[in-house]
Amino acid sequence: MKQLGKKSFGILLAITLLVGLSARSYADQISVWPDSVTMSSTIGSSTQTQINVWVTNIDSLGDTLPLQNQTARVSLTGSSQFRLMSDSILRFQYNYGPVTVQYSPTGTGISVATLTIVGDSNTVTVTLIGRPINHSSPNILVGQYQNLNPNQQACHPFEVYNTSADSIWITHVVLMQDSTMGNEWSLENLVSLPDGFAGNASDTMGQLCVNASIIDTFITGNLKVVYAYANQYGSGVDSTSINIKAWHRPINSTCVTSNGANFDTVAEGASVTKTVTFTNTTDTSVYLDSPQMTGDSHFTVDASQFPLTIPTGSSASVSVAFTAPSPTTEDNYSAWLTAQVHGTSPDGVSCNSVTAYLTAAVPVPVVDSMTLDVPPGTTTLSITARTMESRHAIFIHNGDSSAIRLQMLRVGNVDTAMRDSTLAYFGSYYNTIQDLQDTLAPGATYGPIILTLYADTGTYNIDLTLTYWTQQAHQKGAIPSSSNSLTYTVVAHRLPPLPEAVLEPNMPAPVDFTLSPNPAQGEVTIGLPQDGPSTVEIYDVLGNLLFQGTEHGPFIWNGVAGATSLANGSYIVRVSHGNAVSSKRLVLVR
Repeated sequence: MKQLGKKSFGILLAITLLVGLSARSYADQISVWPDSVTMSSTIGSSTQTQINVWVTNIDSLGDTLPLQNQTARVSLTGSSQFRLMSDSILRFQYNYGPVTVQYSPTGTGISVATLTIVGDSNTVTVTLIGRPINHSSPNILVGQYQNLNPNQQACHPFEVYNTSADSIWITHVVLMQDSTMGNEWSLENLVSLPDGFAGNASDTMGQLCVNASIIDTFITGNLKVVYAYANQYGSGVDSTSINIKAWHRPINSTCVTSNGANFDTVAEGASVTKTVTFTNTTDTSVYLDSPQMTGDSHFTVDASQFPLTIPTGSSASVSVAFTAPSPTTEDNYSAWLTAQVHGTSPDGVSCNSVTAYLTAAVPVPVVDSMTLDVPPGTTTLSITARTMESRHAIFIHNGDSSAIRLQMLRVGNVDTAMRDSTLAYFGSYYNTIQDLQDTLAPGATYGPIILTLYADTGTYNIDLTLTYWTQQAHQKGAIPSSSNSLTYTVVAHRLPPLPEAVLEPNMPAPVDFTLSPNPAQGEVTIGLPQDGPSTVEIYDVLGNLLFQGTEHGPFIWNGVAGATSLANGSYIVRVSHGNAVSSKRLVLVR
C-alpha cells in the first residue's frame, strides 16, 4: 500500500478543518435599542445617558449559543458637544454591554452626533440629538396635606425657588383640580403679580388650602407657575408645575370598644363564664342589640341581656359561657361575639358594629401509653382512641446493663392509607422528630414523650425509630461506643366515638362532681354531692363498664377494677345523682 506523505496529510487536515467549520459557522449579531436618543441639559452644564448594546451568538442552524469573549469597537463622530465616556473597546458580559455618552451644550442650537458600534458580524449606529436648555425652571415648594380632619380646611404657604443665576418674573399662578371632586383646593393671600425673583432666591407666594370633605379620602390637583426670563441666550415665557395631593385621616366610625375574653385553660366537660365589657367612646349614648356568635359553637351568650344602653363615657358587661367538649378533639377554641351599635360616631357617621374576640384552651388528654424497651422484647405496639385527634404517651425503658445516650425519636414510614389524611407528630404539626439528648441509666425509664395522632376511624401502621448511643465504663467516665437504631411498629386503632349514653347523657341538669388529681398516678378522689347517695360508674375507652358502686360524699377510688389494677390510659367517670347525670374523662399515668 502506498504511504501518505507529510505534505499530503497536511492538505487533507486543512480540508477536513474547512469542511468542519463550514458545516457549523457562527455569526455574532449585535443590536442596540433605541437607535435614536435625545439629550437635554442647561447651557454650561452636562448630562449623561447609557445606551445598551446586546450580542446574540447564533449558529448556522439557528440555535443560540453561549456568549464567549466578545468585544466591539465604539466610536463617536459629529458635534463636539457629545463625548464618549466609556472605553472605545466594548466588552460584553452575559450578552450585554453599556456605552455611556455625555452631552454638554455650549450654545442655543441643536447638535447631532453618531455613535457607531462595530461587532464581529455587523455594525449598529445610534443618532444622538442634543437640545440645549437656555434657562433653569424654578421649583415650587408646597406643604404636607396628610391626616387631615374631615370637613376641616388646611392651609400651608407655598414658595417658588429660582434655580437660575438670572432673574425671573412670575406672571401667573394657575390652580387646576378634578372637577368631579369639587373645588376643594384654593389659593389664599396670593402676592401681587408679576413678582420678580433674583437669581438663586426664593419667596412665599401665598397659601395653598384644601378642604377635605367627609366623602373624600384622596384629593389631587395641579399648581402651575408661569414666568418670564431673560439671559445671555435670549428671553421668553415658560411654565413649571407640580402635582398636589391631600389625604384626610380615616373616618372614625367606631363608637364602642370591647376587651374580649380569654377563658384560659378549661377542663374537659367543664363550663366557665366570663364577662365581656363594652365601652362607649362617643359623646352621646349608644345602644347595642342583635348579638350574634360566630366561630366555635361551644361559646354561648344569653341574648336576653340585650339591648344594652350605654351612656357616654360608660361601660356595660355581658356574660359569655364556654363549655368544654368531652371528649375534646382540639387544643384551642375561638369565637366572635358581634353586636349592632346604634348611634353616631365622633366624625358624624353611623356606628360600626362591635366584635369581642373569645378564646379558650382545652388540652387534648393523653388517652394511653406505650413503652419502647431497649433492647426490645417486642417491636410491635398498639394504641387506641375514639377521637379524631388524640394524644399518646411514649416511655423509653433501658433494660440493658449499660447506660445509653438517647439521641432522637422519629416518626416515619406512615401507612399509605394514613398518609394523605393523617398526621403523626410531636409537639406541633409536621414535627416528626423529637430531640432527646439525655442519658438513661440501666433499668431507668425516660418520658413521657407526647405523640399526637389525627385520623379517621380505621386501623393504621406507623413506625417509631429510636436512635441512641451505647455507653461503656471508662476510667474518665462513660463514653459512647456505638450508635444504634431501633424501629418499632405502632398499630393505631381509631374506633367510633363512645355511646352518647356514656359521654353526653341528655338529662335536665348535670351533676357537679370533681376528680382530683387528674391525671392521676394512684388514688383518685371523686367529690360527690353531699345531699344523698350517688351512683359512680367507670368505663374504658371502648365503653366497657369496669366499676359501679353507690357512694356518699368524697369517694376515693384506687384505680382497681375487680382485682386488676388498671393500665395507664384514659377512662370515663360517670356520676348519677337523682335525675342528673354527668361524665368526665380521667387519665391514669402511673
